[in-house]
Amino acid sequence: MTKILVSILSVLVILFPFSSFLVGTYQQLSFPGEHEITDEIINAVKSNDIAAIEEMLSEETKKKMEDPQKEISEFLKIIDGEIIDAKYHSGTGEEDRSGSGYVYSFRGWIIEFKTTENTYWVWISWVRADTKSPEHCGLDGISISDTSYNRLAEIS
Repeated sequence: MTKILVSILSVLVILFPFSSFLVGTYQQLSFPGEHEITDEIINAVKSNDIAAIEEMLSEETKKKMEDPQKEISEFLKIIDGEIIDAKYHSGTGEEDRSGSGYVYSFRGWIIEFKTTENTYWVWISWVRADTKSPEHCGLDGISISDTSYNRLAEIS
């Protein structure tokens, strides 16, 4: 059902590109969900798939980076040891705003990675919808810390 709605909204957005309601609705419906994205991130980290993480980054975040592939590679090197378990840990926040033709939606959550050497928390910031700045949609920031909240690396 969601795929049908996304298809219909895609056509409507093409016909009415300045409708923030349609754009916001389309952006939110095309967000697959925290658990699905978590699975994609876990798979990318386990396989050291720099391109997959780069693809998830919002256009705005990529523009801030001098060399996205190098920075992502350095970020992934922080995780020491072989990954033995990885899972969605908890939500860290959400924000939804709309009005006067503007739609904004943000989600944050933690992925826990247990390795043979340590346990890490990977903090995810994802913008689901932003009709004023569509280039802001996607993985807005990702950071890694130990379980004592010591930040080890960050991409934002």
